[in-house]
Amino acid sequence: MTEFSKWYEAAYPKAGKIAKSIFENYCQRINEEHPAISPDFLKKVILTYLFPYRIFQESAFALPGMYEAVVVLRQVFDKCRRYKDGKICLFADSDADGILAASLFYIFLRDIISLKEDQIVFLTPGFDDKFGIGDNFVKKILEINPELLITFDCGSTDAKALEIIKETTKAKIIVVDHHHLPQDKRDFPPVDVFLNSKLCHKESAASYLSSSALAYKLIRGYFYSYSSFFGKVYEVWENDQKVYVKDGLIIENPPSEVISVSWDNSKTQIVLKNIWEKESRHQAELFDIRQFGEKMPTAISMADKFLLLQEALQKKTEVMTRFSVVMAAIGVVADLVPLWLDNRIMVAQALRLLSQLKEGIPLGLRELLRRLDILHPYIQQDDFAFSLCPTINSADRMGNPQLAFRCLIEKDPLKAAKLAYELFELNQKRKTVFKQALALLHEGTIIENERLVIAYHREIHRGISGLLASRLAQEYRRPAMVLVHDGDSLRGSVRSYRHEDIFTFIARFKDRFLQFGGHSQAAGFSLAYSEKDNFMKEIYEQVEHLVTQGPIDREENLALQIYIMDHELDHGLWSELFLFSPYGQKNPKPELVLTNTLPFQVHFMGEEKNHAKITFSAFPELDALWFFAADEAKELKEYLSYEWYGEPLWDYFNGKLKYVLKIKKVKLKESSITHE
Repeated sequence: MTEFSKWYEAAYPKAGKIAKSIFENYCQRINEEHPAISPDFLKKVILTYLFPYRIFQESAFALPGMYEAVVVLRQVFDKCRRYKDGKICLFADSDADGILAASLFYIFLRDIISLKEDQIVFLTPGFDDKFGIGDNFVKKILEINPELLITFDCGSTDAKALEIIKETTKAKIIVVDHHHLPQDKRDFPPVDVFLNSKLCHKESAASYLSSSALAYKLIRGYFYSYSSFFGKVYEVWENDQKVYVKDGLIIENPPSEVISVSWDNSKTQIVLKNIWEKESRHQAELFDIRQFGEKMPTAISMADKFLLLQEALQKKTEVMTRFSVVMAAIGVVADLVPLWLDNRIMVAQALRLLSQLKEGIPLGLRELLRRLDILHPYIQQDDFAFSLCPTINSADRMGNPQLAFRCLIEKDPLKAAKLAYELFELNQKRKTVFKQALALLHEGTIIENERLVIAYHREIHRGISGLLASRLAQEYRRPAMVLVHDGDSLRGSVRSYRHEDIFTFIARFKDRFLQFGGHSQAAGFSLAYSEKDNFMKEIYEQVEHLVTQGPIDREENLALQIYIMDHELDHGLWSELFLFSPYGQKNPKPELVLTNTLPFQVHFMGEEKNHAKITFSAFPELDALWFFAADEAKELKEYLSYEWYGEPLWDYFNGKLKYVLKIKKVKLKESSITHE
């Protein structure tokens, strides 16, 4: 910890003690959650936390199957462009991650590879379709007879359907997915390339990627295959040690032909010092790392510098893939995957690009951001999580996932604005349906024990079962399952509360399901009506196998709590609180605990005046918002001192920046100060 504290001071010499406490808390959490972590991987985790920069992202070729995928893409693209014929079919799951993965790849094929639009076919399950590639889609794909089929966010458990497609059409098939693998390798999909992040070693950034992030990596791998570095092995010397690097990865057992690299030895084929100094003068990210490395020379090795330079020199690729990293980052946030390593780098890069209002953002996405009023210099991951991602997901939940796809890929300004408006209105409708469904659910059947809650109602809108499960998980503070009617069967959606492995638990009942899939935090299944009662009985008999972390009857404090007095509030505080954003799973946002010693005022908001806004005389730029707590707020005494527990946020409205504290709870301070 002492060594990493020095790293922090070298990276952020002007930052204060609050930012340092957030950093040290992160380091401590990583050590606790990963006690067997290797020194090299820990070093990478900490460096990417300090510097969530593009050049620190892991090579695309860390993904098993990436070499084969690049070969397939080059062959198919060459054939499709040469003969101006042949189709590429993109099949995606209908949630935000799948839609974003397919959208960014569609734009890549259309705008970068220059395929005609009638050569690219997009398919996604509709409202009445089951999970995965159903028989109706097998028939459609056979009719299309594509040169290449790519599945996004699905396909890992569709071996039978993919085998039929492969044998009948002779198409090349790439599965791009991050959901759980079949337990038996013999059940893996029989495809040309199986890109699944679950196939990666745990000490790899690739093992945590969402499907949209995998799609971005696939594009990166394709571009890299045309670089001068591709396929070559470099022998990197540092003192008397040497490391071998190929395609951004350190390898063992090098071939006989290698290219020698050293820092300043003119006898080697590449002298790194001059290139490093030249590029760091022109690239801000590399300049920061150079300064850090001069202070902490043991933190950045020669091999690190060489890998960083390889990424930094991919300037054309960075420009051409800018749109895809933004879309991938939105999918990362939407799918709630751990926000560390490459996932966090992608989100940080996307937020920087959007905040600078850079050109190159797809027009449909830009119009959607404008419609949601979040295209501004202070955009943050919360804007993705609570505004953009739910809007994109609403298309799937309300039965029209094609709408989100068409909006994201649209090039015509008028059509893009119209589609963004339609998607926005659909999300407003989704909010109304959700509110009504939640009321119905509480009137229906809710069965709970200390480990799991299950809810069922005949009239619940099936498209929002996952949202309802997430809400119940938070309300009951345990994993939740919602069962709804879905045509001739039941649909089940399960969500974790903390970090329970929902998928592994649900997989125990796979023999009862018609279909099922998901990942550790979220899973779904379909079940025959006749199986309902036996399934409900069995799931409670087996519920002790649902792994939880700690007692459920206590409130888990994942985030670091930072205590301050109201007279300590200032603009710099928020800068420190957000120094290590973006926040998310594995990097929780710090919780602010504010003690008021000076007067405060309570205002009531909303149509029903059921929300409270608290303002403090010490810092009028801060709005403390307490939602659905009007009754509690009325009991507050303005001459008493309270502790306000909340989540710090930014709010940018009408060209003005506002500091916000989203209150979670309020406690009367024991030694309350009385004001005359």
